[in-house]
Amino acid sequence: MAKSDYIRLENRLVLVAWLNSLFGYEHNRDMLKDLAGVGEGVDSTGRSHVISRLLSRGDKCTLREAELARYDRNIRQRLAAMNHGRLEKITLRYFQFLAALYAEIYLERLFGHPKRLLAELNRFVAEREREARGGRDAGPDVFRGRSAETGVLDGDRQR
Repeated sequence: MAKSDYIRLENRLVLVAWLNSLFGYEHNRDMLKDLAGVGEGVDSTGRSHVISRLLSRGDKCTLREAELARYDRNIRQRLAAMNHGRLEKITLRYFQFLAALYAEIYLERLFGHPKRLLAELNRFVAEREREARGGRDAGPDVFRGRSAETGVLDGDRQR
């Protein structure tokens, strides 16, 4: 796969791009490069190393520390449950932890605040489209998202 193909694919993965943006990363490769050296397990504060690294980004990370602490706690509790009774304990590498973190964030918003999630995603897509057009609005048909009322993708409705 050529580099230009990768970039085009990355630009199409809106949900991943939106999740990356919550931590202040514009590109997936930047996040992975930044986190590649992060250790497994927890630091001296009891936080996962990945969470500590994300929090160290300061204002670039748009999630509150309390939210990240809750996600971290949930992931570590699930990992402890998986490790219960195992002789060889499972540890998560940075990319595995990120996958679990992204699942936590997405599922919490999908089931807890679906209308807010839809609004956030639509704003994110509209902003990306505006940037791609040099600051001009693209109009109402840029993104056909999931209807907050019906849960059906606008493009999936029978015509």
